[in-house]
Amino acid sequence: MMQDQASALRQLKKLRDSLATDPLPSPAELLAGLPRPSGFPAIALILPDHRGLDIPPLQSWAHSLLGDSPRACIWDQGGLFSLLSPATVQEPFAAVQTTVETTRGPIQVVPRLPGLPHLASRPEADRVRFIRSLVRSLGTISELWVSLRAAELAHSQAILHATDLACIVVPRHPDAILRSYEAVKAIHLSGYFSTFGLIGLEAGEADSTQNLVDRITAVARQFLSLDLAPAGMVPSVQPPENSINTQLRGLIGGIDVKSTEFLYFLAERLLHPIPGDVDYP
Repeated sequence: MMQDQASALRQLKKLRDSLATDPLPSPAELLAGLPRPSGFPAIALILPDHRGLDIPPLQSWAHSLLGDSPRACIWDQGGLFSLLSPATVQEPFAAVQTTVETTRGPIQVVPRLPGLPHLASRPEADRVRFIRSLVRSLGTISELWVSLRAAELAHSQAILHATDLACIVVPRHPDAILRSYEAVKAIHLSGYFSTFGLIGLEAGEADSTQNLVDRITAVARQFLSLDLAPAGMVPSVQPPENSINTQLRGLIGGIDVKSTEFLYFLAERLLHPIPGDVDYP
């Protein structure tokens, strides 16, 4: 773990040095220079809001989500990895990709940026620097996952609405139905226009977890007139070697890469935030 943090800090210094030598572009210049399409699908992984919903570290079940996707990256804004964010040390708004070793192989991770929910209210220069760092960090990936906390969705609209697919995690817990439904409702009422659904976390009781997913789906249909996409199940602890969520991979495979606009949509909303994005004093 210390090696991961040291590597991230070295990458951060390299990034800072490279950005310091370049004059900041204007928002219009930055937007005009962004790749369109982004070239990779972006999936939001939403964590229900409740202290009792104990979700295992993502490194223990991430490979069931990623499948065999080459150069996949997880932007862990929800804090599911036990990592010290290097951005808290020197640069609060710099996205730095680091490697996390797991029992199933390495995963590329951008650690959580604690100050990000308030970025829209920061000076324009901070927002421009963040976007440039993110574009450089994600330049060669093939798939992006962004973990988000349901409690922070009000301040994460720019990220959420830039994604091509959203999946709410449903853990095995008595409060999972209520908390996951609250997340579904919040996403629906925010005007999210892409597909979203539920991922069940198995903990040796697959049938019970699937029952929770089915009940949340039924409630969403009844009270929101919303049909959630089935996104399958993943084992939460020590998944088998070839354990891949085929339903989820099917949803991701159906995304037209030519229509992916994560980088542009996120940058546009950060540079030109709407009133609900900004924390006014």
